[in-house]
Amino acid sequence: MLAETTNTVKLDDFATFRYGKMPDKQLLTATGYPVFSGYRIVGYYPDWNTDKGEIIVVARGVGGTGDVKLTKHKCWLTNLSIAITLDRQVCIPEYFYYAFKQDTLRYLDSGTSISQITIDDLRRLQLRLPPLAEQRAIAHILGTLDDKVELNRKMNATLEAMARALFKSWFVDFDPVRKKQAGQPTGLPSEIDALFPGEFEDSALGQIPKGWRVGKLGECSDLNWGDTNTTKSAYTKTGYPAYSAKGQDGFLPYFDFDRTGIVVSAIGNGSGQTILAYGKWSCIKNTMVFWATDSNISTEYLYYSTLGVDKWPRRGSAQPFISQADARNMKLILPNNPLGARFGEIVGHYLKRANALKGEITTLAELRDTLLPKLISGELRVKDAERFVGGVV
Repeated sequence: MLAETTNTVKLDDFATFRYGKMPDKQLLTATGYPVFSGYRIVGYYPDWNTDKGEIIVVARGVGGTGDVKLTKHKCWLTNLSIAITLDRQVCIPEYFYYAFKQDTLRYLDSGTSISQITIDDLRRLQLRLPPLAEQRAIAHILGTLDDKVELNRKMNATLEAMARALFKSWFVDFDPVRKKQAGQPTGLPSEIDALFPGEFEDSALGQIPKGWRVGKLGECSDLNWGDTNTTKSAYTKTGYPAYSAKGQDGFLPYFDFDRTGIVVSAIGNGSGQTILAYGKWSCIKNTMVFWATDSNISTEYLYYSTLGVDKWPRRGSAQPFISQADARNMKLILPNNPLGARFGEIVGHYLKRANALKGEITTLAELRDTLLPKLISGELRVKDAERFVGGVV
């Protein structure tokens, strides 16, 4: 049956189904084909039972039942999922994937105490199928947006990794100091090379470059509570980014800050998590905010110096929290020259670009999620969608 017109077709008419199979645990290895439970990769196996480009439906378990996935490579599928092999003269896997990407198959859940979807549930499923050429066009449009999102995420991760690596080299491992101590060239520009001494001295935080000191966060920053009068109930659909104790999770119609700053989650299990905020933004109840005031360092330097929940002095067990006094007394290594400021200039370019990429990711994902249901339902024509996508990709 070749799809040449738009029809609503029962899945059982153009697909076959099979449950995955549990692997032999004794054969699990650190390499090989990924073992996919439906929720995540749980190990690797010397064999595969599901080919690249097949449709997988998470069929049972504690979460994600009804999610539809498209395999990116050969894998071993466990019995927590169902593999669907489509007649590709009727429906291509990429179109099927997008048809249920936004509206999952969770409504098919027939389990009681444990979520479950069966092959019989899937057999009865009906799907609107346009001609194959239109299916391919729809999948291409949505896939192009997804590919751009994924590319931006990888670029973002690379930029952030470069910034972390530079901080670790200069201010944790002190690589330039060790090279100078060993009589080796640092490989750095002369103006930066001159900011590193060639020996160490003891301090309360262990050995540090000679001439540097151990200071307190309160000595080199302006640190205050977030807006204690504002909660998530004030969030709007659009506006300026707003940060809560859980991170950037909403918007406000106004901004409190127009600068680079660091937001700290001050209460809950995530207390001590930090976010570097750029541009115009606000932070609400249960957060602290700070930025550098010492000309020898930068806010970026403080961000990496305080990055990691384990670095923050948390109190309480049932409901951990960070007091402002404890935060101000945090000990930091502080250069005795503008090296920390120079670091901020260098990585600031990386991080601002990464921040811009995050904005692009949000825009692209919103466009994809807007176009997806309209394309699948036939409300939006492919040519019109191509014009939208052409303007942003």
